[in-house]
Amino acid sequence: MRQPLLYWGLILFLSLNSLPAFCDEAVANIPLTGTITKGSTRSASTIAPIEAYLTDAGVVAYFNKALGDITVTITNEPGTTVYQTIVDSDTEDTLSISMSDLAAGTYTIKFSCDYGQKTGTFYW
Repeated sequence: MRQPLLYWGLILFLSLNSLPAFCDEAVANIPLTGTITKGSTRSASTIAPIEAYLTDAGVVAYFNKALGDITVTITNEPGTTVYQTIVDSDTEDTLSISMSDLAAGTYTIKFSCDYGQKTGTFYW
């Protein structure tokens, strides 16, 4: 009986140690809608091309596929752009955006590239 417990303990330890470095902060997924399609639509890949998370410091985005230049825009509720940059996802796989200087409120993040766009809304 002790061996299975040790086995599951080891799996739990390894899985917790493989979480991203920002996990010492509160983390929440930012659900993204929209479509980004590169290559054949026959692909059975379940990897999201872009993922976004809200942390205590701001937003962290992961670019899981090489999509070339991606324009990242954050707008506030009235629609004013409060952040914008272009990321070359062929060479960069992570983007950290500080939100510390922004007021509390609802924000929209948009990822646009030649293959489509993804959009998510979050409260800061």
